[in-house]
Amino acid sequence: MLYPEGISFMLQAFADYFVIWFGGGIAVGGAAIVQVLLALAVYQPFALLFGLPVFFQKRNFNQPLLVFLMCAFLAVLLLAWLNPARQIWMTVWALVPLWLLAGTILSRYLTAPPEQGRVLVWGETVFYLVLLAYWWLNLAKMTTVFGIFISPETNVFDFSSLDPNTQVFLVRLLVTILIPLLILVMTLIIYRGWSRQASFQGVTWAVSLFMVFYLVSTGSGFTADLPQVAGELWVQGPSAGYADELVQAIEEASLQITGTEDQLEMVYQVDTPLVHWLLRNFPYASFEPVINPNQLPPVILNQNFDLAGSLGQFYSGQNHALQLERFWDGRPIPPDFDRWLVYRETPLAKDWVVLWTRSDLFPLYNSSPEE
Repeated sequence: MLYPEGISFMLQAFADYFVIWFGGGIAVGGAAIVQVLLALAVYQPFALLFGLPVFFQKRNFNQPLLVFLMCAFLAVLLLAWLNPARQIWMTVWALVPLWLLAGTILSRYLTAPPEQGRVLVWGETVFYLVLLAYWWLNLAKMTTVFGIFISPETNVFDFSSLDPNTQVFLVRLLVTILIPLLILVMTLIIYRGWSRQASFQGVTWAVSLFMVFYLVSTGSGFTADLPQVAGELWVQGPSAGYADELVQAIEEASLQITGTEDQLEMVYQVDTPLVHWLLRNFPYASFEPVINPNQLPPVILNQNFDLAGSLGQFYSGQNHALQLERFWDGRPIPPDFDRWLVYRETPLAKDWVVLWTRSDLFPLYNSSPEE
């Protein structure tokens, strides 16, 4: 279980949102505004691409419902940004009006084209899909180019003077920028030369199908391996690491020593809610900040890679990554953004604990911690 606080903590978060505003709570460090905007763009590009254009159509301001939805979207974003304890999840409330706004455009253009312009619309859709697929593959290829450093004095227009890696990176970067511009220009040409309805239908179908693919791949981050989940923007603070492996190791030790999986006598020195939760089913587990040198419990759980005093000679240790946290050097966005966007790979810091077991109970174990 990634978040042991459960449903009650999630529901309490809704009340805490308003408590902080009225001075009844302590504001913790919130997410940066740039991070909130990036989260919207990364997790909800479909809604943004078709919802934001509604703001730029003058006729929409004559419709009270659309005006209400636009105001609701902006109000929720403003409240989230001004809140000193802002979190990514607070922008969830903005998705309802944003998707309703996007629906006004999708319902207009995401329809079967008329017979007269059917060939044009489907041809436009297929061509744009090919361009978008190539754009995504090109972005993925950019993540394989390493060792790029462009100093301020470098003349990027003198292409031959650049090293090969930099040349490849700049070409791929240029392609990444030009493909969306090409789609925009071709849509305008079709709009001016043929039909407004056909031009918007083609681009709407192509972008919608591509966004479905993107959202499916992004949605896998909610069920991916723990290192990928820890790197998601919506995860604030450390997330549970390989806690299941730690519990499994304790159960195996208990089974060998006591014959059961939960009757092990152990001492733990890590005073965190996560550890208390993981050990809730071990009735003989006790928290002791200091261990008596004359006491030799079968198992000790702490964060020391060397046991103090003479205890070390009696125990063997094994490391476990208890928590994972983004290691972005204080930056609000991943250091390798393209790699994070495509593969969700990002630098992570691990919070280690050591599970010490008495060597005489496990004679085959080594005397030093192992990962």
